[in-house]
Amino acid sequence: MLPERSQEQEIEYLRAELDSISRKAARSEVIAQSLRDTQHRLDLHISKFARMHDYAQRAFSAKDTQTLHTTIAEGIIDIFQLEAAALFEINFADQQLILLNGLNLETEETVFTLDPEEWKSQGFAGYLLSPKPQAYCESPVTAKIWAEMGLSHVIVMPALNNRQKINGLILGGISETNKDFYDFLPQELTSPFMVYCQQMYGIMGLFEAVDQANQAAHAKSRFFANLSHEIRTPMNAIIGMTQIAERSDDPEEINRCIKQINTSSKHLLSLINDVLDISKIEDGKFNLARNAFDLRQLAESIRNSMIQFAQNKSQTFDVDFHYPNNLRLIGDDMRLSQVLLNLLNNAIKFTPENGSVKLDISEFSQDHDSVTLQFAVTDTGIGIAPELRERIFKPFEQADNTISRNYGGTGLGLAISQHIVGLMGGFIRVESTPGKGSRFAFSVRFEKDNSLPQKKNEQQIKKEHADFSGYKILVADDVKINRLIICSLLKDTHITIEEAENGKEALEKIQNSPAGYYLLVLMDMQMPVMDGCTATRMIRASQHPDAKILPIIAMTANVFKEDVQEVLDAGMNGHIGKPVDIQIVLDTIKKSIKKYPAKKIF
Repeated sequence: MLPERSQEQEIEYLRAELDSISRKAARSEVIAQSLRDTQHRLDLHISKFARMHDYAQRAFSAKDTQTLHTTIAEGIIDIFQLEAAALFEINFADQQLILLNGLNLETEETVFTLDPEEWKSQGFAGYLLSPKPQAYCESPVTAKIWAEMGLSHVIVMPALNNRQKINGLILGGISETNKDFYDFLPQELTSPFMVYCQQMYGIMGLFEAVDQANQAAHAKSRFFANLSHEIRTPMNAIIGMTQIAERSDDPEEINRCIKQINTSSKHLLSLINDVLDISKIEDGKFNLARNAFDLRQLAESIRNSMIQFAQNKSQTFDVDFHYPNNLRLIGDDMRLSQVLLNLLNNAIKFTPENGSVKLDISEFSQDHDSVTLQFAVTDTGIGIAPELRERIFKPFEQADNTISRNYGGTGLGLAISQHIVGLMGGFIRVESTPGKGSRFAFSVRFEKDNSLPQKKNEQQIKKEHADFSGYKILVADDVKINRLIICSLLKDTHITIEEAENGKEALEKIQNSPAGYYLLVLMDMQMPVMDGCTATRMIRASQHPDAKILPIIAMTANVFKEDVQEVLDAGMNGHIGKPVDIQIVLDTIKKSIKKYPAKKIF
């Protein structure tokens, strides 16, 4: 039984109970208010997300990018109760911030210059913003813009395009005078604002992807129209000069026609090679070789190739060397030459008469095993406008539509050159002033070839003259002129050549020949009666002693990746594209002789 409390004790006890109840009531009210505040914020967020969805639908159904940008800016103001909004594009190449669209902005400027030092002082590395969306990622440039308008609580988001490159910012702000009237804290804007921006980035990316696809389609259409013109021009010269030579008895005129035919043929071949190169690039099959080469010999070869072209336009053409003599490197000298010749060809083509073009090759740095070289082509030509500098490196594109009409070209050369330099670990940089000229430069690191080059004397060179006496090859081609060309090109080697007009005839000749009769077979792919691949498969499946070992080389105008794979799958040993490079044919024959030395039986 509990002891009985006195009246004073009872009163004290009741007072303590009352105090406890009061404290609990106060805590309950705090909790209730907190719940009401949380519910209010939740309602605001739900409302924001619902309106985000509406604006995303409106943005997705926009008919053009201007409408898209306006819709995004309207959403920033409406959803987040901001007083102004803007979309900017960052042009890193020209150090500019370009206003795409803005609402409630009191500025007539559309382009703002970026200040590298000011960015660095604010903790930014150059112009590289974080690729992750984040609030309060303000730049000094945009901060000034908003400050002049009396805006604060600016939220800035790096915008990623569909190539995952930062190309824009989405911003919003409220004025200093009105900021206390808003029922949210600025940091509470961060999460929903990020969600909104990410939604819009996705839609902007779709718009950009569609726009790029349309531009690529138009560019390819223009490219094929230009290509048709570019092919017809040398073809017209070849056909015309051939007709003149046929009717002429003047050896001098005939020789002039032959030279023109040779020049036009090389131009035509360069066009075809460009198309093949860009096809390899798109298929991811473009690779570099590793050869030892002498840099000065390469530069002299380039000088000799281009000097007449420049002289024809009364231009000054120089090649300056600023590196050690006898510098031998390891790399793809043919592709390096291709890039330099392309840059020089463009420089001469786009430079008027009496202008100047210069190739400068200088040493940037070196150690025992490697050297970094800078290559620069400078001209006094027509120049390139800033907004067109990125475009010239895109496949099928040129600076503007008048280029092909006025100067010719397919728009592939610079795209291929940039890809080659990229594979070498460099990047082509452009400096240009319209009307004054351009400078294309890139730096590449090469391994040094520290082995001593073997010098060939005249006696060794004479010994290298191809003499294939006693060997016999089979040429299978349905076009008589193609067989005639091979026979004429190999005439001085004294090799014996038999001919077949189709795959069936080639198969029969091989089946009826003794073992070791043919050193190798040069087989066209597309022939009547039986094509080259079918003939090869039947040869390999036959009971002839040489069926498995006879070298069969495709010699064909089918030169795409899938064509090469097709002949290899059929059982051929290699592929030579037409028009035929006689040196490749000679090297192929030499390799066969080394592999089958006992086949010399005639």
